[in-house]
Amino acid sequence: MKLRPVLAGLATTALLVAPAIPAQAISFNIPSSAGGTKTTADSFNHQMRLEIDRAKAGDDLTLATYGLSNWEVHSALVRAIARHVNVRVLSWKGDHYNAMDDLVHRLGSNPKASSWAIKADGSPASAKKGKGVQHLKFLGNETTGRSLLASGNVTNTGEVKWNTWSSTYDRKIYTTTTAWVKALGYDRKVKSPKSIKSKDGSWKIDYLPGGPDNRAKEVAAVNCDAYTLHGKKVRPTIEVVMMIWNDSRKEVAIEAGKKKRQGCYVRLVIASEQTEPDVLKAIRKYDIDTRDTSFAEVKDHAKVILIRSKKVNEVITGSANLGGSSYNTNAIVTIKSLAEVEQTMRWFDLVHRESKVWR
Repeated sequence: MKLRPVLAGLATTALLVAPAIPAQAISFNIPSSAGGTKTTADSFNHQMRLEIDRAKAGDDLTLATYGLSNWEVHSALVRAIARHVNVRVLSWKGDHYNAMDDLVHRLGSNPKASSWAIKADGSPASAKKGKGVQHLKFLGNETTGRSLLASGNVTNTGEVKWNTWSSTYDRKIYTTTTAWVKALGYDRKVKSPKSIKSKDGSWKIDYLPGGPDNRAKEVAAVNCDAYTLHGKKVRPTIEVVMMIWNDSRKEVAIEAGKKKRQGCYVRLVIASEQTEPDVLKAIRKYDIDTRDTSFAEVKDHAKVILIRSKKVNEVITGSANLGGSSYNTNAIVTIKSLAEVEQTMRWFDLVHRESKVWR
């Protein structure tokens, strides 16, 4: 199979990302110790800086993150403020980084102002006061209509961990996600939207906590019968890279194990120190090929489930771990594309190779 140009230099490039990013594309951070570099022209933070610099006076620029510590992104935001761009920044209330504190000082936290920087708990209306975490990672630019949805935060460590991010110019994604972030600024207990998808069904976003989390169902629905792909007989593939995996979501591991017994090719990369006992028990029970980044040189921060089969080819990514909190604000991004799945499989091979064997 001919690779896209973005993958041609896989052994030496830091990211699987083309200079001109097509709608729906998934991009990957490959840290320095795994053959990448800590700073690169196509890194997520650099792409954010470029996008911020494209924003024009009077237009809206909306950023949501769990934590903001990257001073280069901070400087780009300051430049946008000087250009009279309407800058709105939302982070978790526990964000203690100086870069976010400086933006709060510069912009204030009045949600009725044209620009603001607010720390919020991210709770929906059903949550008790103070419960929940603002965990969405999003940048929306009104000037270009581009939305970036990521697994990594706007931090310096985000450049040196395994992470993913997706890019789209779909106005529906921009409008829906931006409106939600703005509403969280006005009302920290606002209900999240549920789901949106493209007309052709090639992508979907589920917004948590209001929308569904169907990741276990997606794994359970995979047909494990072998089929022909690119002229070769292949087994359906299920691969998971997950930073945090709680017992409340152990069904994903159980369903993956069942699919392994049915003939699917299943591999996992976990952070064992952030994976709870019942999940580890299920992994052992089904003897799933599992690697661990907890004690590897490069840590995992990604949240990815990929499925390649005869009828379903999709990458499920975004900001949501397989965690238990129903109060956290997150976005689950599903992209249905064989090309994106196979790119993600190549990235998974790198993560798997650079991680330690888990026992």
